[in-house]
Amino acid sequence: MRILGLMTGTSVDSADFALVDFSRDGDVLHARVKSSGEHPWPEALRGRVLEAVTSASVPSLAELTLLDAHVGEFLAGVVTSVRDDARELGSDTPLDLVVSPGQTLFHNVEGGRTLATLAIGDASRIHAATGIAALSTVRSADIARGGTGAPLAPLLDQLLLGPDGGCAVNIGGIANATLCTPAAVGPTAPPLVRAGDTGPGNGLIDAAAALRTGTACDTDGARAAAGRVHDTLLSALLADPYFALPFPKSTGREYFSPAWLDARAREAGIDLDVLSTENLLATLTELTARALADALKAEVGHEPRTRLHVTGGGAHNPTLMARIEALLPACTVTTGPLGDLDPDIKEAFLMALIGYYSAHGLPGALIDATGATEPAVLGQLTPPHALRTVPLSTTAPRQLLVEDSRD
Repeated sequence: MRILGLMTGTSVDSADFALVDFSRDGDVLHARVKSSGEHPWPEALRGRVLEAVTSASVPSLAELTLLDAHVGEFLAGVVTSVRDDARELGSDTPLDLVVSPGQTLFHNVEGGRTLATLAIGDASRIHAATGIAALSTVRSADIARGGTGAPLAPLLDQLLLGPDGGCAVNIGGIANATLCTPAAVGPTAPPLVRAGDTGPGNGLIDAAAALRTGTACDTDGARAAAGRVHDTLLSALLADPYFALPFPKSTGREYFSPAWLDARAREAGIDLDVLSTENLLATLTELTARALADALKAEVGHEPRTRLHVTGGGAHNPTLMARIEALLPACTVTTGPLGDLDPDIKEAFLMALIGYYSAHGLPGALIDATGATEPAVLGQLTPPHALRTVPLSTTAPRQLLVEDSRD
């Protein structure tokens, strides 16, 4: 089954894609990555999406409906481009499914409970433009059953980490962690899984860099490395009640926004304008590292001693990585491929994997990781009966083997 996974992410940098061929042999799921890449957002559309995500004001209904349509059209263009490129390379294998979670605008969390989520990117636009079935709204089924709807990465993480367990961390706009503890019942059992969003990832760092320097990010963490952490500000930020919540928990950039930073600083009597750019970035980088380390320590009840595998944009920030290693000295911190999966395509690959699970009637979210009352098959299919000939499965794969066959 050929599936195209799309992911735009909270950083709104680009639409990442992974084109994957799936086949199953007993308990083993084989995944062959055929192509991957990224398509930058049209600058005007990106600006409108960022305004909707980060602005303190609520977009009008007129703007929301247009954004839903325009993001859907942009994603349809990505699908068309990927399909055409595959054909030019001589592939006549049909594309069975596109999985597009859309662009999350708001993740509504109150008192640690996820009430609802809103993602835009009309899947009907994808199907109308390409004729390919599209799976969208992938988080809502879990939320409807009392879950957080995120992170969804534990489905993939537990397969990649294997029976020995470990911790998989992804640092995008928001940072999340999947802690897999080997089950006591034997090496063939799946690991026990706990997961959650630990707090800000690159989102606040990027926003501060853009505001202060006009650049998209603090490249290589260079400015943060040249600064000093403002301890009073850091303490004020870490005092936010979210950080004390146990796993599972979920958040987003709509919560950890520049407005949140300004409000916490004001409450502590700190004028951010008098902080140097370097000191502000050093403090925000430390916040990401501390929130991650503190969450893992709280979950295990002691100093974690495990392998910690980091992916996402944060893995390319040496200053941030150095702080994570310093705060978790008993962990073996690694980056790069895990289970032969290119870390730069992990999120798009995850969407393709969720598509495979949904197409075969398998739950795509781990309830131990999201807190849902029961497992759910994820997503809404457009058109509804597009995959009616795909046979349903009664058991999930126990092992994932990834083959990278990209040219």
